[in-house]
Amino acid sequence: MQCTDSSGKAKDCQSGGTCQTIAPWSRLGTLNWGYDSALQEANATANCALRISYPNPWNGESVYQDQLLNSYSTYQNWSFGTALWLPNGGTALAYITVLELNSANGIVAQHNVGPVTVTSTPTYFQGSFAKASATTKVRFQIYPQTQNAVYEFTESWVAPVPQ
Repeated sequence: MQCTDSSGKAKDCQSGGTCQTIAPWSRLGTLNWGYDSALQEANATANCALRISYPNPWNGESVYQDQLLNSYSTYQNWSFGTALWLPNGGTALAYITVLELNSANGIVAQHNVGPVTVTSTPTYFQGSFAKASATTKVRFQIYPQTQNAVYEFTESWVAPVPQ
């Protein structure tokens, strides 16, 4: 992942703080985001944890990543998920969603896990789906549902299930 601050300078995940952009992730709405400077990954891997929250009334804010299927287009069954938690404690709700998109970016199908209850314990939330034949791209999204809660996530995936 690549974080840039408000001046466009690149930052690494160990520096923590707020990011203007975090490639390859994108965000919708007024979502706040940045890296966690005290990493608490669910699996103690070298992955960075992304921190998200929103201070305003919820209006569909999410963080998402698009992935072209290309060489994976023949796979029928897929799984998706993420490790999600609240680093400051408490309880909050979230949705984990995958949108199947066609070549014109139209929604072919939507698959949701949730609302899930998120706590301070890193927890894997996952789902599965059978890919539609018109699907050329998937969008993985996390929708935080609790105002002023700080969420962190890592180890996100959308992957074909071996046949």
